[in-house]
Amino acid sequence: MWNRTLVSGYPVVKEGILLPLKITEIKDWDNGLEGWITAELPDERSLTFFDVDYAINKEKYEIGQFD
Repeated sequence: MWNRTLVSGYPVVKEGILLPLKITEIKDWDNGLEGWITAELPDERSLTFFDVDYAINKEKYEIGQFD
């Protein structure tokens, strides 16, 4: 029987190249568990990404922060 629990999954990359990013925008989703992070690369290009661990990490993100 269905228990009406919403479950989703996302691919996660645990290894790769680290890039220095400056956070320029944080968009929380209405559910408070997910969100988009927009950041600027050193060459001033912009990158928006979805953190699969956003619910755990959202308190760590700050506008202007370099990561």
